[in-house]
Amino acid sequence: MQRSLYPRGALWTGAGINYGNDRIFDSFYNPAAIMAELQFLHQYFHRLRIFILDYSYGVSHPYTQRCLYIIDQARSIGFTDIVWGITSSASTLTAANYATYKTAMLDRAKLANDHGVTTFVTGNEEEYHVDGTSLVAAQMTTNARNDLAPAATTVFAGDVSYNLPEGNLPDWLANGSGSLSTLGLNAYGLNEHDGAGFCRDVRNFAARFGSQGYVSEFGINTNWATVTASDSDQERELRKRTMFVRNSGLSASYFFLFSHLSDDNFALKLANGNFRSMWFALVRERKWFTGVPNATVQSLRVQRP
Repeated sequence: MQRSLYPRGALWTGAGINYGNDRIFDSFYNPAAIMAELQFLHQYFHRLRIFILDYSYGVSHPYTQRCLYIIDQARSIGFTDIVWGITSSASTLTAANYATYKTAMLDRAKLANDHGVTTFVTGNEEEYHVDGTSLVAAQMTTNARNDLAPAATTVFAGDVSYNLPEGNLPDWLANGSGSLSTLGLNAYGLNEHDGAGFCRDVRNFAARFGSQGYVSEFGINTNWATVTASDSDQERELRKRTMFVRNSGLSASYFFLFSHLSDDNFALKLANGNFRSMWFALVRERKWFTGVPNATVQSLRVQRP
């Protein structure tokens, strides 16, 4: 029997969630569904990190325009902190095309400013997208600190940020944030059994950057298809990580990911409308279940009203 859900909210005021990694694509773009999902999420969160597109998608590209639609709708219903930006995740950065990336970054930053984005991300894990010869990771992080950041401030009025992979955390700890307003860490640990590694990275990041830092992506694994922990252990581990970030002194955290309709292994909300029970590691509300563990993704489903 269904039970009333009270009280609803996130586990802490800095909690947010990643959204839109599926909804911008032709097969899943549905304005009515987007609005319904945003209204649902707004019952719990006031922070969103919107899907960060590759720089090859220009201002007029449908994917870019759909991101802007999501941003506009999120602002209209009261989300107060919206993170969006640019990346080269579908490309390879080289010394030859870096200038093109920078120009695209400025165009994207202008859009973000015009649509009320509060934090603009000049790159997401770009250390992993360089060719490693003409442009190496160390040079890319220097560019992010001292070239992209000051350029973005000329067209974007909010916080200018960069989101780094935990694998390159030592570089940022050693060299600082440069001209960036804020800095995000993508943190997962090695897997769901590596809570110690996750906490170590978050602790070191918080000790260096304090409230200037935030966790831009986090979870118990980058792909839940490989998760072997039981459903209850998944939820317990995610709650531990959520609470550790809350108590770390960082300003915010964005769980990755709300939905990914083409692949249930990357999301809380599944293609059939059910939810993973890990949802309750992020929010405050009473728990009730319908369904049984699914053998493919090894997770008990939670049916939302």
